[in-house]
Amino acid sequence: GIYGMAWTADGRIVFTTEASGNPDVWIMGSDGSRRVQLTSAPGQDISPRVTPDGKYVVFVSDRDGGLRLWRMGLDGSGAVRLSPDLVARGRGVISPDGKWVYYSEAAGESRKVSIDGGAAVAVFTAGGPLPPGFHEPMHAPEGATVAGHYNAQTGREHIALIPIGGGEARLLPTVPPSATWAPDGKALIYIDTRGGISNLMRQPLAGGAATALTKFMTEQIFNYALSFDQRQIGLVRGHTNSDVVLISTARK
Repeated sequence: GIYGMAWTADGRIVFTTEASGNPDVWIMGSDGSRRVQLTSAPGQDISPRVTPDGKYVVFVSDRDGGLRLWRMGLDGSGAVRLSPDLVARGRGVISPDGKWVYYSEAAGESRKVSIDGGAAVAVFTAGGPLPPGFHEPMHAPEGATVAGHYNAQTGREHIALIPIGGGEARLLPTVPPSATWAPDGKALIYIDTRGGISNLMRQPLAGGAATALTKFMTEQIFNYALSFDQRQIGLVRGHTNSDVVLISTARK
């Protein structure tokens, strides 16, 4: 799940794993039972997303030589490529109505392609300039806004909100790039890591301080996904180990 996980409408989890020796997409029950491998093509299959109607899984694959958007049935059948564009950052996001997949193509333009495939179109065709380095568009559940990453003057990425119909961007300099929309569209959810310990935070768009959704006392969160009904959170948690080794080239 570290390279992607998502909930289905009926409460199952689609996730990535190298259990077969290759990065592939699998599905399982929320309790970890009934694991089924969905992809088996050469190359890596990552970043799965599930349409709200539970009909399709959208994922990113380099099976044809570069990371591009693909779609398959929830049982792994009928895999088809949605767009010839190379996908920057290896991620796509499905619109709340399930009709479009939003992504950044390799040159940095924010685009969307139909869930049925075909020619991609630019997300923004009017309005003022975008924030510096804006990428990875995420369509809001309420339909009028797109969130995405921008490069702040500090050298770090944060979240900006852009009106689809044009207008001034709203910069959120305290919200990190791990943020995703809450299913109700009223807040952004993000990972907050301090002292090697991660928790999920909820930042309401109406204003006010972020509130904690989890209260873990150990380990880091590497990935997460909220269920469609907002009653469950899938988490990838753990820790990293590192060491320093001195290697001498002197011969005895």
